[in-house]
Amino acid sequence: MSGMDPGLLNRLRKTLIGCSAFASNAELRACFIDARIHPWLPQLPEADNLAQRVDAVIAYLYDKKNQSQENALFLLLHVLAEREDPADDRHQALLDLTNILENTPAAYDNLAVEISQQGLKEEPTPAGGVSTQDRRIAAGKNVIVRGSIFQGDIYGNVTQVFKSMPAWLQYLLWGILGIALITLLGVVLLLADVPLLPQKSLTPTPVPPETSQFVPIDSSVTDVHGLIYQHTAEHNVLWVRDMTTLYRLDMPLQAKGKLEKVYTLTQRIVNFTLDCRDNIWFALKDGTVNIYNPYTEVSVWLDSGTVSWLGKKAVQDIETRCTDEGFVEVWLAHQGVRTLRYHSPYTSAENIESFTDADDEFYTKTQEFADTVALYLEADNLWGIDRTQKALFRIPFNPLDAFENKPLDDVQIWRITGTAQGTIWVTGDENLFKIDGHKIDEHISSISLKNTIVRAIAASTDGQTVWLGSNCPPQSKCIPLAWYPVGSSSTWPLDLPNVEEVRDIVIDDRNRVWLGTKQGVVCYPKSDCQP
Repeated sequence: MSGMDPGLLNRLRKTLIGCSAFASNAELRACFIDARIHPWLPQLPEADNLAQRVDAVIAYLYDKKNQSQENALFLLLHVLAEREDPADDRHQALLDLTNILENTPAAYDNLAVEISQQGLKEEPTPAGGVSTQDRRIAAGKNVIVRGSIFQGDIYGNVTQVFKSMPAWLQYLLWGILGIALITLLGVVLLLADVPLLPQKSLTPTPVPPETSQFVPIDSSVTDVHGLIYQHTAEHNVLWVRDMTTLYRLDMPLQAKGKLEKVYTLTQRIVNFTLDCRDNIWFALKDGTVNIYNPYTEVSVWLDSGTVSWLGKKAVQDIETRCTDEGFVEVWLAHQGVRTLRYHSPYTSAENIESFTDADDEFYTKTQEFADTVALYLEADNLWGIDRTQKALFRIPFNPLDAFENKPLDDVQIWRITGTAQGTIWVTGDENLFKIDGHKIDEHISSISLKNTIVRAIAASTDGQTVWLGSNCPPQSKCIPLAWYPVGSSSTWPLDLPNVEEVRDIVIDDRNRVWLGTKQGVVCYPKSDCQP
């Protein structure tokens, strides 16, 4: 394929420049999750402005085809048309362009396309010399026909300025060059003592989970927003929450497999966690915190009257740990990181200790990160992320180790998790980052999800796979779950039947995967999720 008719190209550019999908690189990549054009996502070009982005995508797609020989540019126009309001003029303009491309195959091939800033042009080979199209090239421009270069003048005359060598001579020279390269490669391999025969890989090819192995658990409870798996000598429970209510699912699964309602709040729950003394901490929308013990049914409220800085903004996340001295330490993502702690075997508003701004060392280090949205606790560090500053920070518990923060190259960052092997994973709008030994290593360029908010992330107990859950916008073709085998170049989208959003993911001690979805709790694999 040689090029596109200039009139059609100009019309195409004007129409695409008006499409919202080309407003940014991120929005454009989000459009390519559609299965019809997804094969071209990995090599999709990026540009710093709208016009360059449109030109780059046209140049990239106009000669690409899928296995059914459907043109990639034709498919992109179909996808964009479906995304526009049918009442919008741009919807019809996109459909008109698809009709032109579908019914006029020559629209791709009629005229030349510039292939360099020096004026080189590439033409289809005419039947008997230089075509009349070539004669319309402005003076000083060049055209290429079968490897020969012709130059036109303002009178329509064409002069051959370079003649290509005969085809048989070209084939001979390429053959000699190929033999020389093969010989050189053999010598290099022999000197390096590299086996010439391919060796069988010891690393198995990753096999994505089968979507048929995901099964719903008690579909009567829907709109699930959070999960906690509690595994102790006394308790083996999956705690489930929706917007206002706490449920429990006891393990091993009973024949009825029903979630039991445990506790209801009047305020919307933002997040929750479980401390080592079986207390569940709820961060609420109005900025208060509720602490509830499901075994003693004791409930404690914290607000600005008990903790001065509460109530100004909702707490976004909570992490806790028990110290060797018998304290329970609690960290809250609240315009930075705030600290609470208690020592008694039970909680009450009076025995929970808070700190002033100056006395809270966690807050003094993180107060600049006012949009801290997620925390992750590991053995020696508390990690956090600031969404709008795109910052990852680490607070070490060892006083000899220094606090550090690292900017991440993404639009925004959203979620963080880790593994028992010491690896930290962070998701952003476009990237999945791996942090190993406090060194950030970007493994993949983008995640295979259409939306820009990763709502959930979890790593398997062996650290070999990462699961990503997505909050899909209404009426979108978003795929809500993705699976990433560590070391791969991309994620695997998993299109679960009847699942629109995955809000939380936990992996239990048996390596079962539990999903909190808009449709309820889902378990994987099916064989391990039966009573």
